[in-house]
Amino acid sequence: MRLENYGTSSPSPTAGSQEKVTEMGRKLLEKSVEQRESSKTAEKFASRFEEKFLEEGQKLKTTEDINQLEKTAQEDLQFGNNSALYTTAITDFIEREFEPTLVGMDVIKRISLTEQGKDSIKVPKQPDLQVASDVASDGTLTDDSADYTVTTIQTDFIGLVTPMTIELLRNANVDLMEDQLRQIVNALERKVDADVTTEMENAATKNDGTYGSNNNFNYLGSGTNASYDGVVEAYYDMRANNADPDMFICSPEFGGNLFTEADMKDAVAFGTVSAGGNDANVVPAVQSILGFPVMIADQMSANYGLWVDTDRLGYLVDKTGIETMDQQLDGKAAFEVKAIKGFGVEITKPQAVYSVIEDTDEPA
Repeated sequence: MRLENYGTSSPSPTAGSQEKVTEMGRKLLEKSVEQRESSKTAEKFASRFEEKFLEEGQKLKTTEDINQLEKTAQEDLQFGNNSALYTTAITDFIEREFEPTLVGMDVIKRISLTEQGKDSIKVPKQPDLQVASDVASDGTLTDDSADYTVTTIQTDFIGLVTPMTIELLRNANVDLMEDQLRQIVNALERKVDADVTTEMENAATKNDGTYGSNNNFNYLGSGTNASYDGVVEAYYDMRANNADPDMFICSPEFGGNLFTEADMKDAVAFGTVSAGGNDANVVPAVQSILGFPVMIADQMSANYGLWVDTDRLGYLVDKTGIETMDQQLDGKAAFEVKAIKGFGVEITKPQAVYSVIEDTDEPA
């Protein structure tokens, strides 16, 4: 399995077709209908297929129902052939399962690039978060922050290639086939999450080449690990920037250092409410700082923690949905399934993120 990047509006992956993807869709639907009473995965796939392609209330119960569906696909379902029907089913499954963790937690807003032939979108950008000011006696309004500028969010394509054997296609149960497709979903999700975290870190790094310096960082110094004081100070400094942080995101390493620090453990103990009944001896999991949720982002740099104002942070731009294709592997009874997605991400208001950077001296 490998992930590929295409830095162009028209990616050209190795030549492929949709023959095996179509066969996979047919086999997956057959197995889902057969196993839907005994497998949650099978029921999920069959139900999603019915929701997308059948009339409300219709249900596939036997292979004969699928055969009958194929006869009506061209006329009633507006599919030129059954190949398009089953390829769309596979793509729809991947698309519905695709939900990057940071996007799912509403860390960053999601918009679609709907114009065909476009690979970028212009959005307003502002270095400072504005506040209202008094109206002068003559009606004059003043502005205490910089004017809006425009930034262009460029979209690129990412793609995943994962091998599948003919034996898996022909003989595997629905759970194994679904698990193989989920590898595609998970890899694409991790790539999108990684790009979002990279942009957030860059926006909260001093003298960044793209975002510059925005008074939104707290370097703790070489040899100094994450601390309760450092995180709390960053929260109030961010509020002083007129931001409204509502989530803290950090790497596993940062989180481990923070929540084993003495002051942090005292704060957690002070804020812990004793449970009653059967849970009386259970200590609640550490889930918040200053009452705000904490998220661990595996893709984040090891020394970074970030306060985020999710309402004003920036945008994830969806250029395309997920496209699928396949290619036979030379000399093997196997083939590759390829999935491609176009997207872009940028922070449009840098002061909507504030970094706490451990074990690092502030740059000059």
